[in-house]
Amino acid sequence: MMICSIEVLIDSHRGRGHSLKKERMMKANIAKIQQMDDLDAVRGIGILMVFFFHASAFFKYDIWFLPPFLKSFITAGHSGVTMLFVLSAFLLTQPYIKSFGTGVVPSWEKFYMRRILRILPLYLLMVAVSALFLKNYKTSMLALNIVWGVGGNALYPFSNVWWAVYTEIQFYILLPIIGYFLVYKKKIVLAFCFILYLVLYFCLIFYHLNIHSIPLFWRTLHSFLGRGTAFIIGGGAAWIFLHHGDFIKSQFLKNPVVVKASDAILVFIFLLVNVLLLIATEVTYPKMEAHYHYWHIIEAILWSGVIMGLLLLPLKFKKWVANPFFRQIGKISYSIYLLHYPFLVYGNMAIRKLNDAMQMPVPPKGVLILIVFIACIGASALTYRFIEKPFLEKKSYFY
Repeated sequence: MMICSIEVLIDSHRGRGHSLKKERMMKANIAKIQQMDDLDAVRGIGILMVFFFHASAFFKYDIWFLPPFLKSFITAGHSGVTMLFVLSAFLLTQPYIKSFGTGVVPSWEKFYMRRILRILPLYLLMVAVSALFLKNYKTSMLALNIVWGVGGNALYPFSNVWWAVYTEIQFYILLPIIGYFLVYKKKIVLAFCFILYLVLYFCLIFYHLNIHSIPLFWRTLHSFLGRGTAFIIGGGAAWIFLHHGDFIKSQFLKNPVVVKASDAILVFIFLLVNVLLLIATEVTYPKMEAHYHYWHIIEAILWSGVIMGLLLLPLKFKKWVANPFFRQIGKISYSIYLLHYPFLVYGNMAIRKLNDAMQMPVPPKGVLILIVFIACIGASALTYRFIEKPFLEKKSYFY
């Protein structure tokens, strides 16, 4: 009888332990889903910055109704691409950081297959569409080189934003190699790679690496060599988040000053971003790229601060940043990125032709931008649903 009672007691403890473990796993999964939702919102902010930057420049529209501290996020909205680079590195480096020193390398094949399924289907569709629209089949074939591709205006207006896709792919190629050295704690090799990159980077921005062709120099500035600092900083943020994030978060929650001031801290980081973007607007983008390219380092650090603040600070007004609208825009951000510039160009042409045919005045520029924005969001939702999502679901086979 006593033995039976002991067995029942042991079984009950096992059951309780199992349920506690299951509960912890559920909480961890919920927290992870919440984090991904928050990061989708950040991605949404980034792509909206890019869209309205291009829209205001294309239509030469002065956003007169916005105060300067908001206006800069549009006039220097190209910074949204840097944010997306930082976010990409923050997410993709995490499996390698988790495997640090374990000797278990995440599968290269699965990594590359996931990236192919994520990036290529929609990109190849846009290349095919550009070939049909522009009848420039030779240049469209060159765009199949997904590592270097074609220059900004080679397949205007489709290729103007493709440089960021190529830079992402360059990062994808390098990440598993760097990840291998990270997993096996090859610190000397990692330090050598880091120093070599910095030497090449500063030679590029200060001495132009002896590149005499302006188009080639410009493309190199926009390659991984020129924009890799954003990925490095994003990876550094991921390291801090994974190794110290829980501790930092718990310390924040224990500190009543931080709890009260957490929203103000995040607002302050946004204000620092705003100051930088005001400077970039005043100096102009081409001059910043050619003469002050190192500003991207400061920019990436600040965007990393925004991401870390959103994930770690006990925010009260988080719902204003990580809201459903930004999250949904973030989910379809890749479609928006590839579609928005052609929509600006062809949408403007279509509206003007329609107005000429109906003998109506052309709508104000602000209305034109709003019409194109709504059309682009609608088309992006469709391409996400019928092109991106089916391939994203296939990614689960490679985990």
